[in-house]
Amino acid sequence: MGKSKSTRRISLIVVCCCSGLLLAACNSKEPEIQLEVHVSPISPNEFNKLELGDRIINPTIEDFRQLTFRFHMEHSNAIDHRTIRMFDEWSNTLYSIGGQHRDWGSTSSSQDNENENFAKYTHDVVFYSRDVSEEELKNAFADATIYISWSDSQKHFQERTYSIGENLTFEQETKQK
Repeated sequence: MGKSKSTRRISLIVVCCCSGLLLAACNSKEPEIQLEVHVSPISPNEFNKLELGDRIINPTIEDFRQLTFRFHMEHSNAIDHRTIRMFDEWSNTLYSIGGQHRDWGSTSSSQDNENENFAKYTHDVVFYSRDVSEEELKNAFADATIYISWSDSQKHFQERTYSIGENLTFEQETKQK
């Protein structure tokens, strides 16, 4: 025996509803978050641009490093609210290592507009690193965090916290530029 027209219609409606729910669920995926915190040697050109004067005794290129921070978050239209509390105490954190002035120049930028589906933050700092170990840097930034929260149109709330110190990576070779 064949199915009646009403049974086929009900089956079609159920399939369409399930497909719609599946598509809605796929559209509300978590945001894509990229975080880079990297310490690398500076180039000879960068070293020559530093205005050191007589504040450091016998400075060498190996006495300086660059900390590069990149944060990028992108999300779908399903996320209707986001909050980002960005770490911004770079200079003070570097100063906490031995109580010495270490920030020798920094630049930063951000783009975090509520009506856009992405946020970007960058920070670059050239710092005095003589006698500072990788472990000391990681420890100095251990409590430095980035807090992110978001919710969708159904008011499902999620949050994440990222540690600067835990994400810190190091490059050893001197740049040639």
